Amino acid sequence: MDYVSSNKFIKKLESKNFQIGSFDVYLEKSKGLINSNLEYFKRIRKSFLSEDDVLKNLPTIYRASIVDKESNEYVGFISAYDVNNQNKKASLIFVSDNNLSNEQINEIIDEYKKFIYDDLAISTYEDISIISDKDYINEHNDIKTSVISFQSNYLKDNIDSKIIDKYKDMGYVVPNLSFIKEIVDGNRSIGIIGLSNLIWSNNRANLNVFFDKGVDDKYIEQLGPMVIDEYLDYIHQNKLHNVSIAVSGSDSKLLQAVENSNMDFYAAIPFASRTGNIVESNYLFQHYPNMNHESLLKPDNKMIIDDTPITELDDVMKLNNAFIAISPRLFEERNIDVQKIVKGHINALQHRPNFSIPLGEDKYMLQEGNGKYGISKAVLNYQYIIFDNNLDYCGIASILRRNGKNAEIEVGLKPTLQHQGLGKIITEEFYKQLFKHGYMSATSAVFDFNNPSNRLITKLANYNGTRIESYYINGKLWDMHFYTKTNENATAYNK
Repeated sequence: MDYVSSNKFIKKLESKNFQIGSFDVYLEKSKGLINSNLEYFKRIRKSFLSEDDVLKNLPTIYRASIVDKESNEYVGFISAYDVNNQNKKASLIFVSDNNLSNEQINEIIDEYKKFIYDDLAISTYEDISIISDKDYINEHNDIKTSVISFQSNYLKDNIDSKIIDKYKDMGYVVPNLSFIKEIVDGNRSIGIIGLSNLIWSNNRANLNVFFDKGVDDKYIEQLGPMVIDEYLDYIHQNKLHNVSIAVSGSDSKLLQAVENSNMDFYAAIPFASRTGNIVESNYLFQHYPNMNHESLLKPDNKMIIDDTPITELDDVMKLNNAFIAISPRLFEERNIDVQKIVKGHINALQHRPNFSIPLGEDKYMLQEGNGKYGISKAVLNYQYIIFDNNLDYCGIASILRRNGKNAEIEVGLKPTLQHQGLGKIITEEFYKQLFKHGYMSATSAVFDFNNPSNRLITKLANYNGTRIESYYINGKLWDMHFYTKTNENATAYNK
């Protein structure tokens, strides 16, 4: 038995005869495979001249080691590369020095393809390269990339950084945008439009529109809807399904443009937008192909003048006599075993239904390399680990996003602790903590297939609305429902 495999290998996928998982546990063996087969790698791609050239082109989240279940020995590795989300295609490479049969090779590749389809909705491969026992097979599919031709009177390509900087200088917070276009009227530049938070596997993205602040409001109200509708047509042609936008209630110029476009209002999240000391609702609109456009009445926008600061949540939250939530910021001080937490977390994910598990890293814990796992520094300020009295891993509670004075929270428990009321206790404690530290509202997004969470959250918070078909898993796009609990003391801040 390989001591590395028995102690550190964490499976993510499993077929009849093989386990597929932790790549870095067997990093040196994989490097050896690459070096002994470099002539074949050069056939796959001329730029594959060294082990480093190969590894840097295999995305860490899609490469994995393969272990024989019976002998517990390393068999080889598999990875996707040249992933083209927009056209739903990729290439795949399988490498082994074991004398595997064609049946065994196909078993591994078929299991891996199922994962890639669930994670990225990719079912077409431009190249499938197999290097097995010093032999090389290459299956090549001649795929022509579809180029979407798009003509518009108002949308212009080839935006340079100076134009984006112009809107940042106006005070806009401009995220990294995909499919970005300049909005023009004749020779006049009046704005930019693009997508953020683009997730191809879920076929969704957030729309961002920034209009020049020097342009007359009525002019934008007339032109804005046409620009947005043309852009939506362009995006849907590029195989992106659900597009959503959040607009603060006081942004009358953009709000009017979106309302008069083909986008539909679907939710208002209270206190999720802030300008200076004004806190107000965010209105959410969406569009998807062949949508039946309806005009939905928005609720009144509740503005609050508020000078209270938001402060950091407590590092420790006592949930009841049996469970406690601790921030990773205290792990070193309390000598808490991070490796034990990570393994408990990944094991819980592996046994959690309807959850797509990446290979090289999972949703919260990141692979550090060479078989080591750790907690990303990026999560230290907004994630908590749930422990029992023995400091055994029980689940996570996270703040996913913070907008205005609203926080989006998520709770995930390991399967053996679900349906026992612990989720309710954790969620209510987070509400208390958030409101104690200056937040006005707390929102949860619950997917349609998650019946237990839907039943729980309807008892604790108010329903806001549903983002249609915006989470892909197990061959289907599912709806995403939003629920918000509002701080009862929020009205006290009205002046």
